[in-house]
Amino acid sequence: MKSFLIILAALVGSTALLAQDSRATITGSVTDSQGSMLPAARVEAKNLNTNVIYPAITTTAGIYTIPLVPTGTYSITASHQGFERSIQAKVDVRAGERVQADFKLSAGAITREVVTSGMSGTTLTSAQFGTQVLTQRSDFPHD
Repeated sequence: MKSFLIILAALVGSTALLAQDSRATITGSVTDSQGSMLPAARVEAKNLNTNVIYPAITTTAGIYTIPLVPTGTYSITASHQGFERSIQAKVDVRAGERVQADFKLSAGAITREVVTSGMSGTTLTSAQFGTQVLTQRSDFPHD
């Protein structure tokens, strides 16, 4: 009987260890400078250790949830058309936590980034309104 209780205790203990969650949830809201919720805002949590990006879009109530993110340090970015992008850098996320990251975006001009890849004559342009890819080929004969 004593052996049975020891085996049972070991099984219950190992099940409890398996049930521990090694992931976390990042959640929050995105509002404008007046406090109005911004639906359809883009939120991205980038794991700074692995460079993996976990995206989300806010609901009609301006709320987002990014479930099941691995533990680590994240840079969380929120953006919305017609507003300046906001970044919360170096947010530590621990196992089993529910991390709250709220954003208040200010109205602003379109921000552009220009990224040039290693391919000759290719320019990638990204704006808050979307992504546009412009390709120029220099290897075609000119008239």
